[in-house]
Amino acid sequence: TRGQYLAYAGQPAFTQFGSSSGGWTTDGGQAYLPAQADPYDGWAGNPVHDWSTTVDERVVERRYPALGDLQTIKITARDGNGDYGGRVLSMVLVGAKSRQAISGATFQALYGLRSTWFDLG
Repeated sequence: TRGQYLAYAGQPAFTQFGSSSGGWTTDGGQAYLPAQADPYDGWAGNPVHDWSTTVDERVVERRYPALGDLQTIKITARDGNGDYGGRVLSMVLVGAKSRQAISGATFQALYGLRSTWFDLG
């Protein structure tokens, strides 16, 4: 592939790679990168198609002390693609003293999640 590149409308194309899409790719922000179903992701040899983790509520409370005691987390918007309604776009942390709106990407980054495609179980 040396000296080769992909182009769109005469310009070098933005390309990306992910080891697992969870069953749906994300919208890449370009006309040629729409979100779409990925039927190949769920094969039995994919160790990261399904994942789970635990986030300790005390860790959330320490990061957001104004909340007080964390009472619940409400997912307020998803992208609409795939299981659970898709990846989390926004959510609200509800505490005894206050509420804090955050993005799914922020929650993912702060708590080491594999993706913004999660459900609260």
